[in-house]
Amino acid sequence: MPKINFFQASRRMHRDAVFLAQDGALDRTAGAGHFFGLGGECGLKYLLLLCGGLTRDSATGDLQMAGRRRPHLDEIIDASGLVSSYSTAVASHTNVKYFATLPGLGGLSTWKVIFRYFDTSHADYPEADEPKWEAAAKEIQTALDQAQMDGQPIY
Repeated sequence: MPKINFFQASRRMHRDAVFLAQDGALDRTAGAGHFFGLGGECGLKYLLLLCGGLTRDSATGDLQMAGRRRPHLDEIIDASGLVSSYSTAVASHTNVKYFATLPGLGGLSTWKVIFRYFDTSHADYPEADEPKWEAAAKEIQTALDQAQMDGQPIY
């Protein structure tokens, strides 16, 4: 069994994001935004694996996409056209019904894993997009809920 489990990682990071977002006494929105993005990325990877849109190395569980291992969210979205037309991008795959619940997926298109290093007051950090990251991540969690209720494998 591969050590990488995108479903579980998505759940864990989303819980951490919600916890940070609820901390009104301290400004934890940047940390929450980062975890919403990571949780969304992991959940999206799970859904794309489930529908056949991505493949993984059978020994390690690492994703493979056009010869690149461990693609990040922006690479997955850009390469597959998921933001502009995710229903078309996955139409020929199985289990595409989970993508029907992701109308806000485009909100994650501005999230990048490199933001973990950014000074959030820098002009290049899209602070105004943090609520979009949260909304898209929540939609992905709803799709994961449905997959779990449907008895899909958890990996």
